[in-house]
Amino acid sequence: MTKNVIDNRLGFGIYLAMNFLFSLMGLALGVLSVRGLITNDWTFLGLIEPFYGLIPLFVIFIVVDFLVKPTYVEISISGSEIAIKTFIPNARNGLRFLLMFKYREHLAELRLNQREYNNYTLTIGTLGFRKILTLQKIENGKVYQTSEINVSLLGQKKYTLLVLSLDRLRSKINLN
Repeated sequence: MTKNVIDNRLGFGIYLAMNFLFSLMGLALGVLSVRGLITNDWTFLGLIEPFYGLIPLFVIFIVVDFLVKPTYVEISISGSEIAIKTFIPNARNGLRFLLMFKYREHLAELRLNQREYNNYTLTIGTLGFRKILTLQKIENGKVYQTSEINVSLLGQKKYTLLVLSLDRLRSKINLN
């Protein structure tokens, strides 16, 4: 029995690092600005001049963050079950970059065995940047949709492996 484990650890790690870097830069700029207001000394603007080139990178990061809404996802598919662990960052928390480094402690898990799993839907939206996976679950003879799972940060290889694994799991189901 083969087991496929698909995750976006690298992409999410890059997202965490960028989020941390820009948060620290924003905090430092905020502190320096308050200092400038209090002392009426704006000489620090000359110190941050070399970093003006990061402004386009920051804008791109904000646009990607808005369009993709990055989440961590770890999908494990074996011959008889699918297990999905996800972490969705809390955008309302101002210090979310500190909390996101402990994302492994706050993973939500969804498990479906082969009898419960029916089908899946992959939706591509927001200008093709966001990819959402929704599974269909059979319970008491009725079909239910699971919550949406963001798989946007999966690379092309892992995305293809995910689709093939889900199709393989579905083809093994016998509803009789």
